[in-house]
Amino acid sequence: MKRIITLLMVLAMVMSLSVTAFASDLGESKDVTAKYEKNESEQPIYNVDVNWGDLTFTYTETVEKVWNPDTHTYETTTTGSWDKTESTVTVTNHSNVSVAVSMSVTPAQGTGVDVSLTGGNATLAAGEVGNVDGAASVTGTVKVSGKPNSTVTEDGIKVASIIVTIQ
Repeated sequence: MKRIITLLMVLAMVMSLSVTAFASDLGESKDVTAKYEKNESEQPIYNVDVNWGDLTFTYTETVEKVWNPDTHTYETTTTGSWDKTESTVTVTNHSNVSVAVSMSVTPAQGTGVDVSLTGGNATLAAGEVGNVDGAASVTGTVKVSGKPNSTVTEDGIKVASIIVTIQ
């Protein structure tokens, strides 16, 4: 009986070693695929130019004296004018993101000079690649009028503050 069991075991082992398998006999094939993903992110870079025009305004007063021979007095005529009545503040966006710009003016009290600001509020688009000269900008116009009182001297004093806010 031992011999029969041994013989059966040997026969089973021989049979298992003699089986031949080919890859084509196993069935199907599968392609190997590779993919590429590019994760690119931009960090916001803020670069904004603020160009302040000449904000010094000079009021010139001319007094003309004419001698009156009948009364032996001078008759005076006074005229005054500003060397210019407006200037500008320009903001240009060279950032890679849009920015909101607002401008405001706070006039100083008690000078006799009226200062106003028009325009200067806008959302400026982000810069375009390679288009430096076409960068978005906004301009505010500062205007002065009125007749300065005695607090305004030849050395000049502050008659207003202009605030440019960029968000």
